[in-house]
Amino acid sequence: MIVFNERYDVHSDKIDDDVELIEPSLELIYSYSRYVVIAAKMEKEIPIIALVYLERLLERTGILMNHYNWRRLTLITLCLASKIWDDDSLENEHFPKVMKDVSL
Repeated sequence: MIVFNERYDVHSDKIDDDVELIEPSLELIYSYSRYVVIAAKMEKEIPIIALVYLERLLERTGILMNHYNWRRLTLITLCLASKIWDDDSLENEHFPKVMKDVSL
């Protein structure tokens, strides 16, 4: 399975090592996760469960976390963890109302 990212050139079917990847910092991921947890009023256990889901996803699929997808991956795992852990979690339609930078 080939994982496509900024380094992969579709036309030559090669990976360009000269392209610099901009990876999100741990502080940035923490700040965004904290923002989502507080805005959505999630339980304290949700970020831990989301971290487990995120690690499993990255390990088993080979997806690379980069500056294009890290917010989406973080939000998806937080939503999934919230829906599994908490019986009374936010529905998908409520997230854009609580967090203005998220759309359906």
